[in-house]
Amino acid sequence: MRADAKNAAAVAALERLLGSGERWRDMATFLEERLSAVQDPAGRVLLGVRLAVIREEQLGDEEGALGALSQVLAVDANDPAALQRLASL
Repeated sequence: MRADAKNAAAVAALERLLGSGERWRDMATFLEERLSAVQDPAGRVLLGVRLAVIREEQLGDEEGALGALSQVLAVDANDPAALQRLASL
């Protein structure tokens, strides 16, 4: 349990560092790696939506955003955040 808390803190710190440094490609790669490792459906949905936002808004990569949203909708076809993002693309 303690190791998980340390890992969570390290992950959060890395995300803050990448975001504050506007290292969006690195952030997208990091989120993709986390997405492939997370088994929890709710976690996959959150990560996928975050990845879609970064791909679309920060990198101008609509195709990448669509790919991330497809992964989210494969987990939860009714996720409101993913559906809203999809409608805006």
